[in-house]
Amino acid sequence: MLTKKGPSEHELETVMQLRKEGFSYTQIAVITGIKARTVKEWVTRARKKKEAAATAAASMPPYMRRFAFNVVSGSRAKGLTLQEIRTRYGFAAHTYNLWEVAYDSDLLGEPKKEISMKKSTAKTSETAPYHKQGSRQVPPVGDGGLPHNAQAVTYEADALAEKDREIERLKAELRKKEILLAVGVSRSTYFYRVKKFAQPVKRAAIILMMKGIFERGKKSYGHHTMTRELDKLGVHLNRKTVYKIMKENGMVVDIRQKRYHHSKAPESATAPNLLDQKFQADAPMKKLVTDVTEFVLPFGRMYFSPIMDLFGRRILAWSLSHSNNSAMIAQMLAALKERCPDLSGVMIHSDQGVLYKSHMYLDFAQENGIVRSMSRRGYCYDNSVIESFFGRMKSELGDLRQYKTEESFRAALEQWLDWNDNVRVQRGLGYKTPAEFVAEYMINH
Repeated sequence: MLTKKGPSEHELETVMQLRKEGFSYTQIAVITGIKARTVKEWVTRARKKKEAAATAAASMPPYMRRFAFNVVSGSRAKGLTLQEIRTRYGFAAHTYNLWEVAYDSDLLGEPKKEISMKKSTAKTSETAPYHKQGSRQVPPVGDGGLPHNAQAVTYEADALAEKDREIERLKAELRKKEILLAVGVSRSTYFYRVKKFAQPVKRAAIILMMKGIFERGKKSYGHHTMTRELDKLGVHLNRKTVYKIMKENGMVVDIRQKRYHHSKAPESATAPNLLDQKFQADAPMKKLVTDVTEFVLPFGRMYFSPIMDLFGRRILAWSLSHSNNSAMIAQMLAALKERCPDLSGVMIHSDQGVLYKSHMYLDFAQENGIVRSMSRRGYCYDNSVIESFFGRMKSELGDLRQYKTEESFRAALEQWLDWNDNVRVQRGLGYKTPAEFVAEYMINH
């Protein structure tokens, strides 16, 4: 056997023969004068090589086993060294050693006709028949079973398909030069067959692949991200095609909330910005702020409308509805009136939304002596306290997909509001809860 390091051929043969006759590693060490640990390593390595060779030989198609048989037998007959073999055929040492082990273990089998290692000088027939469809002419076998003249043997379509599969399998194991020698194809044919073998995946398979990516991304991947993920898997599609497939198969991202554009109310209903970002209040029921936020839930959209007292940052009243309309605002104002009957002189600050310019809201403010204040158009900083409150609330309510029914969401919202007012301490309130801060004021005044 041709090896670069380790035991000599005679030493390994002696050790394996003794081991086959039932001698232990210790006994072999005494007989040969080689350490028992070294003997065990040699035997283990030889067994693993034989197993690997058996696996490789079993996976070889018949023409490749014949080629390996001819290379090993011809190299031994000529007395070629391992370096000469590598130079001649371009094989890695590991590949040739596996073939040698398979040859010695009779795993390659003897070909029906021994092929000479010398270059064939026989002239090929000029009238060799051509197959009309699904075939091509390949060279006759020459040096070491390698093809030279491309006018001799006709391979049918099934033989080409077998070579395609063999090329694809060997791409992960051998270098390109070794594959060309092993399979027996030219460089140009190799690239042609590889390109043909890697045809685009069928549309149905692509859809299944995209659905898997979409689920793995928790339904948050749009068509740009999906296109990138498909590129990583070797499926190259235009992003517009990806968008079309996603839309046709219901892969729609539902996390981003859709913005609605409402009709404008008369400018005469707009109130001045009396609050002017002065968010501190020196007593309860002096400055109130309100706004509406949207929740996208598994069962539909819900709109939440609270009203907050800037003194103590308590939520005095709120309403929850499936519709963002005046009825929801009316429900919140009714709850506020029930809790605080006297609203005369109270400032309520809001944005310039159409809900706060409706006849219902204007009438309520006039009847109760409420002073209206509004943010500048499109300037959220004028109502930043309530905006910050919404952000914190949505973050702490967690993933909204866990709320499968309106009842479960309403219960979670009520629980959070109670905790925020009665349990959570705030640095701006001297590390007191809103309820404690207001109660302390009422006791002292």
